[in-house]
Amino acid sequence: MDIAGTLAYYNDKLGFQVFGHVAGPAGFTPFVARDQHAIHFRCAAPPTANPTKYADELLDAYMLIEDADAL
Repeated sequence: MDIAGTLAYYNDKLGFQVFGHVAGPAGFTPFVARDQHAIHFRCAAPPTANPTKYADELLDAYMLIEDADAL
């Protein structure tokens, strides 16, 4: 829930470069990058209850892998 703290941790402790910041334009997602890999962050309201959805499906993640065989 603390985007600024998350960005600081990834920058200070893990060596990622920060692109964007919490006070950025509306709709802009701050992200960090290192070694040609980027992670985008957003802070969203907690999900509403949905009895037909499993708890482990509440994660929203996107990964782009350009050369899976090399990875």
